[in-house]
Amino acid sequence: MGNLPPLNAAVTDPVTARFCTETGHCCPACPADVRNLAATAHNAHGAVTAALSEMGDWGRARVKLDDLKRALVTFEQASTAHFDAMEAWRRP
Repeated sequence: MGNLPPLNAAVTDPVTARFCTETGHCCPACPADVRNLAATAHNAHGAVTAALSEMGDWGRARVKLDDLKRALVTFEQASTAHFDAMEAWRRP
C-alpha cells in the first residue's frame, strides 16, 4: 500500500471518501498498484502470445506468468486489507 493521503469526494464515491477521511485509510487500488498489476498482466499476455505464435519462447512466458502470479498475490493482500478495514468501519 502506498502512503497516499485519504481520497476525497472529488476523486471517488462519497462513501469511500467518508471512509478514507474518517479512518485515514487510503484505498490500495491506487493508480500505482493498478498500473503495476496491469503492466505485469500485459507483459505476461505478450510473452504467452509470442510463444503461441512461435515468435517467442516458453521459458520467457513461464517467467512472465510467475511474475503475474506474484503480482496477483500482492494485489490480493492489499485488496483484502482494504475491504477488511472498510467492513470493520461499516459495522456499528
